[in-house]
Amino acid sequence: MNTESKIAKTAEPIHELLANRWSPRSLQPEHLITKSEIISLLEAARWAPSSMNKQPWRFLVAFRGDENFNLLQQTLKDTNSIWAPNASTFILVLADQNPLTSQVAFDLGLATSALTLQASAIHLYTHQMAGFDKKLAQELLNLPETLTPVVVIAVGLLADPGLLSDELKERELKPRSRKELSELVVNWDQFTA
Repeated sequence: MNTESKIAKTAEPIHELLANRWSPRSLQPEHLITKSEIISLLEAARWAPSSMNKQPWRFLVAFRGDENFNLLQQTLKDTNSIWAPNASTFILVLADQNPLTSQVAFDLGLATSALTLQASAIHLYTHQMAGFDKKLAQELLNLPETLTPVVVIAVGLLADPGLLSDELKERELKPRSRKELSELVVNWDQFTA
């Protein structure tokens, strides 16, 4: 697959890890990820910024074919259940807090971002999925009530988008886009005056 169309078209230059990062659905079903690679991703998440150094993130790692992977696969919703089983690994991101507060959610986002960028640095791809049944995941994986499932990250190697259904292939090949900075920065007029 030509990934040139997936490189971010930025207003100003940004680091190539950020510009090249995207979330594919087409992953190689035969790829096996190593434990060393997974530990690298988790180590990056471990060193993410954390409010008061509480590090409220927890991870459950499931390798394709193992029991936890099969259980997590059962929780996937909508089109995630079609493409995601080709991932080499699922990483369930959990908050060590119930109910989830905005500060803990912010910290989880930082840790997940660090994990995602580390994956890009070692030529792996990630796709975060909120489309899963959190309550079912809690039950099937027998998680303590203190841990709140937040997102499942599919990790793997890029595959040919032709392996996807027509609908998913179209989404896969669509150029990346983002809102303009003028829509995101509340005081944008200060930068353009």
